[in-house]
Amino acid sequence: MRPWDSWHKEVEAQTAKKTPLTPAQRAALYRKRKEKKAQQYVNPIRAVSSSTRGNKEHEIKIRLSSFGSNTNVQREGTQVHPGNFASPSFPNELSFEVITPLSINSIFSFLRQRGYAIDGLYESFTPSSMAAVNENITFYSPLFPSIKANSIDCPYPVVVFTFPGEVAFERYPLCSSCRIIDYQPVVDLIETIEILSNTLMYDSSNNLKVNLQQLKLAVAQKDYPVFESALKDINKIFSSSPPLTSPDTRCMVQLLQEIYDRCLKPRRKKLKGGQDETVYGELMPSFLEHLFEIANIGPHSSYLDLGSGIGNTVTQAALTQGCTAYGIEINGSVADIADLMLEAAITRSKIWGVSIGHMEVIRGDMMRSAKVLEWVQAADLVLANNFKFEKLNEDMKALLKRMKPDAILVSLKSFQIAGTTRSGRIRANNEDVGHLFEVSKHQYLSGDVSWTDQGGDYYIHRKIT
Repeated sequence: MRPWDSWHKEVEAQTAKKTPLTPAQRAALYRKRKEKKAQQYVNPIRAVSSSTRGNKEHEIKIRLSSFGSNTNVQREGTQVHPGNFASPSFPNELSFEVITPLSINSIFSFLRQRGYAIDGLYESFTPSSMAAVNENITFYSPLFPSIKANSIDCPYPVVVFTFPGEVAFERYPLCSSCRIIDYQPVVDLIETIEILSNTLMYDSSNNLKVNLQQLKLAVAQKDYPVFESALKDINKIFSSSPPLTSPDTRCMVQLLQEIYDRCLKPRRKKLKGGQDETVYGELMPSFLEHLFEIANIGPHSSYLDLGSGIGNTVTQAALTQGCTAYGIEINGSVADIADLMLEAAITRSKIWGVSIGHMEVIRGDMMRSAKVLEWVQAADLVLANNFKFEKLNEDMKALLKRMKPDAILVSLKSFQIAGTTRSGRIRANNEDVGHLFEVSKHQYLSGDVSWTDQGGDYYIHRKIT
């Protein structure tokens, strides 16, 4: 028995009141309830209160489609037969009566196991706001301390946000972390609403702005009833609006931030490594957009990241440029985060109305991968984040010789300088990769990379033969 357990029992025996739980105790209680719930099977089709049956307010329609070839969750040869689950008037539509978001997750899980792909956000399988908080839940505290939790899978009050056109919903825990590096769900929710309100045109746009101001004021004043009322009005406006179709730059930035917040921030500790040649930092989105523009990357282009890390450049290329994007990462734990990034990008691109290109990230040694050799030969833009990888730079030169004419290689160190052979002899120019490229030196600015606040040099190599 832990020391504080006996103290709690003694206090409760004297006062007949339960003492407040610490964050660690709340987390332990949450995990215990979650494990107990996981052991119980509930038929999601019948998990509806009889008192709500036939009530249109508790009905949701889920559109079904077979797995597409552009997703990373496809199953070869899948045949979809809706059967008894389909509505007779709409064979591609299902109607269920649901009373909580948890019921929705159960239905999504039930259908997905039977070969259906659900358009929208299903929290059980996609990195979500709720999942991001639960990863480091001990560091969070309630935003409205007087309000009790209203969901069995989160120790804090939860609200539901409806995306435009009701293409998806997402649950946001009303809590905040004491650490700056952690994901902040309420800040994310308000930023999303603000960007959508500035992007979409509504007849009731003035009311939307008023509700948004009320939402911000309610957070500042810890006024839950006002917060709940304002969000309810916002959801009504978004529910009756059309889905996003051509999101602007602000929406794309928010989409990338959502993916980053849910996939990377809760798992930052997995990126802490030593100082070997497989550990490095990130290139920032604004710098990447500049590189895509220089290389004239578009929907018919091919992009390759040699050492793709968490997959942020791959997802950004596919989302913002619509191109085919590939990557390879040798670190297994980092590649796991990349898998989440790609999954989140595919799901959220549908919510935000973005046409996304094909993406693929593999794990392994780039010098021993047949796929990488194939990708290098087809790539229009190759990125090599080679700032401190001296030995790897020499090995990569043989691979880069396979690039097609006019393809562009971007690196943080020039490959034009002649290298050395295994015996230590300096290669002649006609043996080295340098004579195959036209190289120009450029400057990146402060904030373009994650490992320094200062600017630096990068090199653009254009294949000439």
